Amino acid sequence: MTEIKIIDNFLLELEYNHLISSVVKNQYFPWWYSPVTTEEYGVFNQCSEFENYQFTHVLYYDNMPKSDYYQLLFPFLNHLKVKSLIKAKLNCNPNASKIVEHGYHIDTIDSTYNSTTAVYYLNDNNGYTKFQSGEKVESTANRLVLFPSKISHTGTTCTNAQCRYVLNINYF
Repeated sequence: MTEIKIIDNFLLELEYNHLISSVVKNQYFPWWYSPVTTEEYGVFNQCSEFENYQFTHVLYYDNMPKSDYYQLLFPFLNHLKVKSLIKAKLNCNPNASKIVEHGYHIDTIDSTYNSTTAVYYLNDNNGYTKFQSGEKVESTANRLVLFPSKISHTGTTCTNAQCRYVLNINYF
């Protein structure tokens, strides 16, 4: 599918290591519990799976930075040549006893305005991003997948790592 672009080794090693030490290896990094909900064409449906939850950290939303860690986005904003940021957040999906797909959704209502979604994988694990076309992108550390925000997709849990860490950026 030509609309989905995968870039391995997206960040320079120094940038990647800084992100990992700031988030993944930082025991004091603030995470907030969030039941996973899906937004399909403006309708929110809370998933019922027991293991279908995550921890999130919003970096940018509603036209302003929402976190003291906002600067972690700078390498992404530069490399992606972001003109306007819509939303950016980190997701932490704890290890589960089985792979749970969270539910197909689009990330933002701005998807009708040709916005782009970037999903960046912070660590290796057996979770993935799946598109309604059936295409899957495996969670590989320092991999970025880009696609039009209008494409419905789902994330998952993982079973072979302590957590699945993902940065999600929506932008123009």
